[in-house]
Amino acid sequence: MQLRERMLFDGPQSPFDQARTCAVRLERFAFARETSLTDGFVRWTCGVPAIAGEGAKGHAARGDEYCEYKAVALPGSSDVPERSGARNWQKVKTSIKTKTAREVQSFEEIGVAERLACVFSSTFQDAEVALQEHADGGAMAAPGLRLTGLVDAHVTSWRVGMRSTSNSRARANSLIQNCARVAQEAMRPGSEQAKQELRRLRQAACFLSSKRDNPAADAKPSFSKLKEACDKGDLADDAQWAAAVAAGATTVARPEEQVGPGMIPYNEREYEFERDTAACLATTDAGGSVFRQADLALCSTVYRAAGECGETFKMLGEKDDGFAISGWNHDSGLPVGCVKALHQPEGADGPVDYDHLVVCSLNEANMVDAQTEQYSADLGSLCHRAFADSIVLAAPVRALRAAPKDDVGTPFCRKFSGRK
Repeated sequence: MQLRERMLFDGPQSPFDQARTCAVRLERFAFARETSLTDGFVRWTCGVPAIAGEGAKGHAARGDEYCEYKAVALPGSSDVPERSGARNWQKVKTSIKTKTAREVQSFEEIGVAERLACVFSSTFQDAEVALQEHADGGAMAAPGLRLTGLVDAHVTSWRVGMRSTSNSRARANSLIQNCARVAQEAMRPGSEQAKQELRRLRQAACFLSSKRDNPAADAKPSFSKLKEACDKGDLADDAQWAAAVAAGATTVARPEEQVGPGMIPYNEREYEFERDTAACLATTDAGGSVFRQADLALCSTVYRAAGECGETFKMLGEKDDGFAISGWNHDSGLPVGCVKALHQPEGADGPVDYDHLVVCSLNEANMVDAQTEQYSADLGSLCHRAFADSIVLAAPVRALRAAPKDDVGTPFCRKFSGRK
């Protein structure tokens, strides 16, 4: 089953369209699902390809996935090509004197003694690391945090901490706790959330039925007929679900469940994908956004862990600066040209990687693109195109379990708890 469809970001969505958005997001990261569950993390990318186009400049230039990114000018001109036009000598002098990385929006802001790079931050907007004064004159900075490895430049607070409150620790905590709460409420028979759980499962089945082969049918169901039947009424109503089944909807039977009308035999991959998609649909009930892949990724896992496995979750604490920037697993690294900033925590013998700040050097082809009409006035979009879809965020959801439940035997729960 391949869902090579553009994710939808064009305003309000019907339930069927929300299921499509969830399914497309899940399939995009399906290759990393098993590894992420085994490692105890939820992973997603800093950028979303589908929104890096027309009408998305503000989003593409900032970042809204617990990761923000900007184009910056750094001291050092080794890889900045010669060009005609005005040169901002005053800003160059200031930058060299203070060794400070500074944000730039357009190519013409870059001085002849500066180089262009992209900085990615996953430091929460409300993390204390972004609120300490630098010792040499009132500029806000994180003590000891430097762009070691590229240049010797202080990092100002707007570079360390993200700007948007949607990228705060408080919002991440709220999302995680609400996703767990909604799942726990859905486990109470007769509750409204229990009905919502049934709606979500049937709506996920509706969309996925349009994409998978049904051995009992001569061909795939009509997409338009399925959408009409599944969006028409309340799928928690058995009569409405029967109409959807008549239009071709099927759900995957549970392990050892007898296959009945509107069902296909159990297959672990299909079953897990359907359950993940249904859990993803709980994101909006938990106060998250269906347009934000970080919300969908976190909620789909937390919801299943809380409802299916009985897990509860701790709050992220003050020492949690953000979700770590990493690769798709512990063995994979950052994109070529990217390095983590180094910092020296109090009491440490030497500098160590700071997992929430990455600097990426633009290659020669990127520098040519930076001078084109498409990107010269919007370097943030160039950073998005060059790196954002390869910068991976990792949320340590297993480590956030309040009282680990290791005695639940479903395949998902075994993997989530770290058991084989």
